[in-house]
Amino acid sequence: MTDKLSIKTYRARWPKNAGTEKRTIKTEGERNKRLSAGRLRAMVLDEKGDISYVETFVTVFAVMILVAFAINVFSFFTLKQDLEYLAEQAVISAAADGSTAAAGPRIAGLCAELGIDPDALEYGFDGTDFIGGSSYVQYGDMIKINISYRTKLAATGLLTLPVTMTVSSTGLSEKYHKP
Repeated sequence: MTDKLSIKTYRARWPKNAGTEKRTIKTEGERNKRLSAGRLRAMVLDEKGDISYVETFVTVFAVMILVAFAINVFSFFTLKQDLEYLAEQAVISAAADGSTAAAGPRIAGLCAELGIDPDALEYGFDGTDFIGGSSYVQYGDMIKINISYRTKLAATGLLTLPVTMTVSSTGLSEKYHKP
């Protein structure tokens, strides 16, 4: 066999009805580049044709670690959606009451409902237009909440990476307060 690229075209003789069909065969090196079941088996087999148990164990172990890591990463997407929902509901509660104090009990209830650890959660109303230093917000003024959540990304039992997720949401106050 040669490693040079040689392409041969011939007429298919089997089945008999395929006389006009042409097929292209590439060199052996071109065929082996594709990942197939036979190629996977050849990677696992040693020179004698026996399965190398160490290689198989290492491969299965690496795949299991990757699957566990992928599941943990995908759980971050659901956590991000839960935090966005929490921020939206807190702003809706504060906007309906016209006060940011109304958001505290709503956040505590949603943390229990969504399974979020309230000790790892920090929130603040930075950028909100308050009336004279109180927790009240005038009708039509912006209410903005920023939520930070500290969690850990656990790839395996040995490796954990601290991660801080931050979401924010805004809304308008729906209650008029007399000056």
